[in-house]
Amino acid sequence: MSRLDEMIAELCPDGVEYRTVNELFNTRNGYTPSKSNPEFWENGTVPWFRMEDIRENGQILSDAIQYVNRKAVKGDLFPEDSIIVATSATIGQHALLKCKSLANQRFTYLMLKDAWKSSFDIKFLFYYCYKLKRIKLLIISQFIWKIIIN
Repeated sequence: MSRLDEMIAELCPDGVEYRTVNELFNTRNGYTPSKSNPEFWENGTVPWFRMEDIRENGQILSDAIQYVNRKAVKGDLFPEDSIIVATSATIGQHALLKCKSLANQRFTYLMLKDAWKSSFDIKFLFYYCYKLKRIKLLIISQFIWKIIIN
């Protein structure tokens, strides 16, 4: 039994409600502005997050290594207190972003829906992503093992 399961049993003897990711979050993929347009990459003021940001600065980020120009933004910036989750080679790696931003296409943004903002602390959901990451990696490893066996 995990520590989380122990706490739920102790603090919530009647159980807890479970919600899907899609019920709690709006999701959108990150993107990389065109490198062929130098205007997008000059005099940048918009934080543009990459895996290097997590590797070098941890998983709660308020500043990016690289910035893009506002002209590179398609529509609105992603809101602060969003969680980015890697969906490629480093699947499940995630960070809590404490500023409006963009991230590259290796990430999907999880943006807590307004209806849930008074019910959840975004840091709790961020830390819960560690449990989700373990579950995903277990599922992936079992899937790969089945392919090897068959």
